[in-house]
Amino acid sequence: MQFTTQTKLEPVHNKFIEESAKYTGHVRGKLLKALLAKQKTKELKKEYIAKYGVTARQFNSLFAEVEGIIKSVIELRKLHIEDIKIRISALKKHIKELQKKLKESYPACGINGEKSPRKKLRFTIHQKKRRLFNLSAKLKKLEGNVSICLGGKKLFLAQYHLEENGYKFHDEWLKEWQAKRNNRIFYIGSKDERFGNQNCQLIGNKLHIRVIRKLEGRYGRDYVIENIAFPYGQDEIAQALSRGQALSFRLVGKKKGWYLYLTTERKK
Repeated sequence: MQFTTQTKLEPVHNKFIEESAKYTGHVRGKLLKALLAKQKTKELKKEYIAKYGVTARQFNSLFAEVEGIIKSVIELRKLHIEDIKIRISALKKHIKELQKKLKESYPACGINGEKSPRKKLRFTIHQKKRRLFNLSAKLKKLEGNVSICLGGKKLFLAQYHLEENGYKFHDEWLKEWQAKRNNRIFYIGSKDERFGNQNCQLIGNKLHIRVIRKLEGRYGRDYVIENIAFPYGQDEIAQALSRGQALSFRLVGKKKGWYLYLTTERKK
């Protein structure tokens, strides 16, 4: 059974986390595009280690995160496709029933200025056919290539209607868009690694983060966040460490600051 706990980090660490998240977000976007284009993982790993200065484990964390995003979108698409197919089938059946009713109806005139029953039926059939056309077009689009917009499609499209979405300037939108795209860093754990994770280790009440090579000049090889205190789950964490279990960490940016999430397996 999976167990997750979280704690809020002190603002003093925001600069390091935001710079790391910005660079990680850039690489994540590139990797997402590459995986959607069906590029081979082994070749990508070699390329990204050399080109972007990430370690093998940092690449693995990014790959696991992006792969999870893609799988989630694909599963959601499957449900959406199934739902639309059911609606199309029901709509076709309804149109067929209406057309039969129209064929059997008399061409009587309307009463008190109202449309005749035949005109009403024709109009209803026309509207149903329009709905059918729109659903069929939506289904075709969903059955095509997978398209994913990191940061959210709704927020991305907001740049074309700034005032309607509460923005005065494009730079204001861009700042929020970048913050949404770069609001997380994932460190995948492994039971074969010291303290359950190679890139992010909880040692006592200190969190040791392996810095991306691009930022080593400013922050050194390892960045340490002290006084880590989770409000709950200390026993589960201690047991996981004693058993040599994998511990995965996630840094998530929210309106009130940055939060640290720890996930491991809870055993009986």
